[in-house]
Amino acid sequence: MNNILILGNGGREKVIAEKLKNHNIHFYSENHFQKIRQFCLEKNIDLVIPSSEVYLCSGIKDALQKTLKNVKVYGPNKFQAKLEGSKYFSKKIMNELNLPTAEFAYFKTFNDVSTYIETFYKKKENKIL
Repeated sequence: MNNILILGNGGREKVIAEKLKNHNIHFYSENHFQKIRQFCLEKNIDLVIPSSEVYLCSGIKDALQKTLKNVKVYGPNKFQAKLEGSKYFSKKIMNELNLPTAEFAYFKTFNDVSTYIETFYKKKENKIL
């Protein structure tokens, strides 16, 4: 593996690059799949390392593996990354699988939050929210 693309350009990415210093490292910080794909083709990239969950939750692994068969992408696919990227999604999955987790509620409006808090305080002895 010679050509590695690290998505992002912050401190975390610099540390990753330092650990891979025997390879040809490229950095790219734009979150545009077509441009990343084109960059991979132009630089003959073998491995893509998305350093941030933003890339993974957006589906970069799925998109690149669908169109660039010879490029490996480190990390989970979009569905798997959603477990880390969305606490609501994670809680839903935990409840569906009967895994122990704290009680939670999801709200779409401020009014829903207010109603929940009023109801919560009326029915709970322990008032920690």
